[in-house]
Amino acid sequence: MSKRNIKIAIPLILILGLGILTFIRWNAWFGNPEEPAYTTEKKIGRLTLTLGNQGEYSRAFSWVFGEEVSQGTLYLTKVGSQDTTTIPAKCDVCPSRSGKSAYFRAFADQLDHGSTYSYQVRNGDIASEWHQFNTLADSTKESFSFLYFGDIQDSDSSDYTRRVMNEIYDQNKETQFVLLGGDFIERPMDMYYNMAYDGLGRMATEVPILAVTGNHEYLKGIVRKIDSRFAYAFPYYLASKVKENHVFTFTYGNAQFFLLDSNREFWNLSDQREWLEAEMAKSTAKWMIVVLHHPIYSLRGGLNNFFVKQNFQSAVEGGKTLKKIDLVLQAHEHGYARKRTPMTDGKSTTPLYSVSYFSDKAYFQSFDGDYERWGTANRYYQKISINGDSLFFRTYTDQHELYDEVILCYNDSDKRATLAIDKAQEIPEKVIVPDWFRQVKGEKKTKKYEQSIQEWKEKKGK
Repeated sequence: MSKRNIKIAIPLILILGLGILTFIRWNAWFGNPEEPAYTTEKKIGRLTLTLGNQGEYSRAFSWVFGEEVSQGTLYLTKVGSQDTTTIPAKCDVCPSRSGKSAYFRAFADQLDHGSTYSYQVRNGDIASEWHQFNTLADSTKESFSFLYFGDIQDSDSSDYTRRVMNEIYDQNKETQFVLLGGDFIERPMDMYYNMAYDGLGRMATEVPILAVTGNHEYLKGIVRKIDSRFAYAFPYYLASKVKENHVFTFTYGNAQFFLLDSNREFWNLSDQREWLEAEMAKSTAKWMIVVLHHPIYSLRGGLNNFFVKQNFQSAVEGGKTLKKIDLVLQAHEHGYARKRTPMTDGKSTTPLYSVSYFSDKAYFQSFDGDYERWGTANRYYQKISINGDSLFFRTYTDQHELYDEVILCYNDSDKRATLAIDKAQEIPEKVIVPDWFRQVKGEKKTKKYEQSIQEWKEKKGK
């Protein structure tokens, strides 16, 4: 074949290959299932307690009621006080592809420290139940805990999720707030929003719920578009977005949290990186924690999440600010893994990276990314406890069994030498092909997964 023909053939082969790949992956990349038509009743629904934009002593309350702008009110009283404050709610009608809902939001700022509050929301003569929440006491500003859940993503029923969530809450009543790592909903549809809020159980109204965006909160397309309901459901984003990137930072006690939107196109991720580096540079917090949906170090191969890694790895590891993130909480890949950062003396330091999920769906893992510990066959959640110069990272299964534990020990004289101590070496790892994978993916892919697990076991000497 002549050089001229080769020059012509190569582009044609590439175009043909891209065309075939696009045909095969069209639905995965661009397909949005049709949303069934719905109506929003004139009753209070999806009532959620979260944080406001004024720090740890502010709260935001969101709910839906009907389909038109109307008057909504928050009634708030400090337990032990005889006074009740009424706060008018803001209302926006939020249209979707197949219906609309009126979203209400109210904000309460400068709450008293270490106090218990009762609240109720009303729309005309229709009122919610009274609920209670607590604020952080001055005596525990360096000693508190929170919970983290990766993808929840229920698609047929939230009964199991609600039962387990209520059990977790009953065992962790001291928790100050809950972080969700994205894919809170299965798809941007009204029925899945209802299912997701039902799955949160009592936590939705009694502890602040904060969520980062996941890819399932977005409508697919060449340029992805976030579902319009998300920011009204978590209204701190309405004031914190950066060029339509859903980012948010807040300080709680001696820790600062940075919520990122890893679903955006690569040209938007650079804006987020600049925002993150600027906020890190200003931070005076002892502990810094990043939450994002897509893992910086993928569980499914080195090229996965390429632009996420290119934009955020250096930032969280202290490349520009010379300040390091201590803990990176991630989701998306429906497996469990965590890794510490190795030091030259054989010890480990921060950042501590974790990937976790709380869905019944578990995906193929390539056991990549230098993760030290893995899990494939449970739902998992994390309880993170901060006690002064120590941060305790603990992972539990949905059976409430301890699965992983790492202690971070802060070094005041040299922050870059914070130690990350593995306390889980005696806890067995459960790495098997999950039932969901075997049932859905078929025998051929199951055998490939089993071979991958066997190679991982041989590598680790198991």
